[in-house]
Amino acid sequence: TSSNSYSSNNKTQISSYTTEIEYKLSNILSQIDGAGNVSVMVMTQNNGEAENEDVNITSVIVVASGADDVNVKLNIIKAVQTLLKINAADIEVLEGGGKI
Repeated sequence: TSSNSYSSNNKTQISSYTTEIEYKLSNILSQIDGAGNVSVMVMTQNNGEAENEDVNITSVIVVASGADDVNVKLNIIKAVQTLLKINAADIEVLEGGGKI
């Protein structure tokens, strides 16, 4: 049962880390001119321990009310690539309106 406890604790740490990244990304991306309201979801793959450097970010979805503008979309992709060091192919930016 101790391994189940460790596994549960490990998942909680990863979830907390992921939530923190999503919060920080949402805040910074919403400051991009024209982005508007921004919501972020980060998908991860655990490589063992739940230390930050051991959590592999596999993909990111960004929903932004201003993503219909191609320049805004490109700026969001560039920012996510720079901050998380992931490929553009692993980032999806979608237009979303209203409350996010």
